[in-house]
Amino acid sequence: MYDSKGRMIDYSVTEMPVTNGYTCYVTGSMDKGFDITNRKGENKISITVTKEWDTADQGKKTRSGSS
Repeated sequence: MYDSKGRMIDYSVTEMPVTNGYTCYVTGSMDKGFDITNRKGENKISITVTKEWDTADQGKKTRSGSS
């Protein structure tokens, strides 16, 4: 986009600081548009799992390509 004198206009986006545990993420560009996301806390957890294949009907103890 250009102004009336032919100079290119460069747009940017800045989010005001957020509080109460929120983190702000700004992505995108002037050409593609901007996305602003305010996310509270990290919603990630770690868990331990055991994966077992139920192959009794196939007569195998493991699936092909796995161990």
